[in-house]
Amino acid sequence: MNSTLNLHSHMTRWPVYIPGVAPISGNQCGYLSPSQFNGLIYLGYNVDPLWVDVYRIETGSFGEVSIWCPKDSDSCTKSITCVGNLVYTRCIDGNEYTSNPNK
Repeated sequence: MNSTLNLHSHMTRWPVYIPGVAPISGNQCGYLSPSQFNGLIYLGYNVDPLWVDVYRIETGSFGEVSIWCPKDSDSCTKSITCVGNLVYTRCIDGNEYTSNPNK
């Protein structure tokens, strides 16, 4: 299942990993910079069966990488529900966002 991964703007850097490599300190292949872009949002897919909360994302700088995105206040995993013209996203931190895709 795909999830929207929201890396909050207060994070200065977020490590990414080569897919299939253990997502632990020292194995990172680079860093994303959410604070430089007022936060970053990615579509996470192919949840890694070996590690909890590890997703694959496509980035402009690193290509396809794995990212550890836990359910905490630094990141947010959203599930998306469409109802008519409104899109509801419920964030695991309890916040709900509504947007109109026609705007």
